[in-house]
Amino acid sequence: MLALTETVGLKVILHDQNEIPFPEDDGMIVSAGAHTQIIAQRLEVERAPLPVKPGCRAEQDNSSNYYSQVIPGLRYQEKTCWRSCLQKEIVRRCGCQSGYYPGPGVGVCQHRDPDDSNCTDTVQLQYRSGELQCDCLPACHETSFKAVASNALWPTGHAWDLIKAKLEVYFPYLKDRNMTVGWARENFAKVEVFYPALNFEKVTQSQAYYELDLLSDIGGVLGFWIGLSVASLLELVEFAILLFAALFSSGHKVTAVKKVKDEEK
Repeated sequence: MLALTETVGLKVILHDQNEIPFPEDDGMIVSAGAHTQIIAQRLEVERAPLPVKPGCRAEQDNSSNYYSQVIPGLRYQEKTCWRSCLQKEIVRRCGCQSGYYPGPGVGVCQHRDPDDSNCTDTVQLQYRSGELQCDCLPACHETSFKAVASNALWPTGHAWDLIKAKLEVYFPYLKDRNMTVGWARENFAKVEVFYPALNFEKVTQSQAYYELDLLSDIGGVLGFWIGLSVASLLELVEFAILLFAALFSSGHKVTAVKKVKDEEK
């Protein structure tokens, strides 16, 4: 353990065997001197490709991924894509590659060189602020783990002799050390990871509205309004006919009444 670290422990990351872990972004801290139990549940996400937004990239698409060149068989990850994009930008603008990420094999940037240091710092700043144009979509198939941790003090005083004997069997070089409970609590941790049940959760993304549905809806709406327009036109024609018929009948009756009155006179 480094003398300048502020915490004593380790970081545990649950990930698929075909993926690269990134401790700086993910994982949970496990304290030294504790017995930690981690309950894990597997989560699988299936995303729909374009035109469903934001789209996704197939797990075999690692053509521009430097990580897959170092470790063959890795599936596509959005994080490896972003870091490969950052490395490409450093190589393009600085003429060297960062030593923190895999690269094309050019010379490593020297941080003692002011030009290399300033150039890489500028690119890193643009990367963190989201100014780099990287075509990094989420993976179409992604596996992650939901984890819940609980811990208790370990080792205990009354069980120390048994634990000490086991440690000396697993780590023979510890026999020469004067191991105490306090020393063990600062340098060891017990971690158990298990599934509470042999099942997993799967989330599938699918297109909710297709082009055929759109055309059907447009046709239905147009048919509805056209039907209303034709019905309204027929009603207007019917109203005009009834109006003329009523006016004609009313004028004929008035004329007949006038003729009868003249004959009586």
